[in-house]
Amino acid sequence: MFKTTVTAIGSDAIFDESPMLVLFGKDCPEELQDACIIHEFKGEQSDEMLRPGGRMLFDGKEYTVEKVGEVANENFSRLGHMTLIFDPSEDVLPGAVVLSPAGVPEVRIGSSIVFM
Repeated sequence: MFKTTVTAIGSDAIFDESPMLVLFGKDCPEELQDACIIHEFKGEQSDEMLRPGGRMLFDGKEYTVEKVGEVANENFSRLGHMTLIFDPSEDVLPGAVVLSPAGVPEVRIGSSIVFM
């Protein structure tokens, strides 16, 4: 198990038209901050923490990992960066993770994201 905490939410980070969130670690480039959910790792992370069938909890609301892009684990471990897609019918992009059920969770500063 592994946890991260939301520390900032960019002004354009919540997409009304698209069921996705873009996470980036605390070293997010300034030019990307408006479009990202900035977070800080708590404890050790792993290069293989995301896998199909795994679970993610957003303030206790559970989602199942359906698909993992080929560079999602590497990007997340190195940069804290990944795109979360909350629509299981979508194809997975290289740095993305597709989750179910459909629908973006409510995220706020201080929200916890737990990877199981």
